This record gives sequence, C-alpha cells and structure tokens, in this order.
Amino acid sequence: MVNLIDFKMNLQEAMDAPRARHTEGMEIYLEEGIPEETVSGLSKRGHHVIQESPPPIRWEADKPSIWILIRMSFSGLDRRKDGCAIGY
Repeated sequence: MVNLIDFKMNLQEAMDAPRARHTEGMEIYLEEGIPEETVSGLSKRGHHVIQESPPPIRWEADKPSIWILIRMSFSGLDRRKDGCAIGY
C-alpha cells in the first residue's frame, strides 16, 4: 500500500518492488534490488543485513492481488510465486 499511495506505483510495480523484512533483533533481510547506499546505511546503524536467494524467510504477502477502484480493476502477480490474479 505504501508503494501504491506514497510512491504512486501501479499495482504490478508495487508488487515487483524489492522487499525488506525485519527478522529478529538487528537482523534484516533485503531482496536483490535494494540500493547499495541503503544496505551500507543499515549496516552502519548496526543492522545485520542478509541478502540470500532464495530468502531465508517466508513472505506472508505473496498472493495475487486485485485492486478495485470505482469501476476499474487492476491485477498484479507477485514475481516470487506462480499463480494468477482473477476477479469477476
């Protein structure tokens, strides 16, 4: 939702954007595509940055999404999973 509203991305762009996730303590997982400046900034602040592929964690929001807005519908599919977004 942040990418849709704050960064004005369309639904597919928002779903394709690299993710960051706090795992525990000062440990944070960053997907490929996060700028190196961000990675080094987090490291300098004491975070233990993990960048593994496949991720060592399970994403909860990995479902196909359909966004309905005043008679218009948009769908997006998470590139990290197989599937399709269907609405009717």
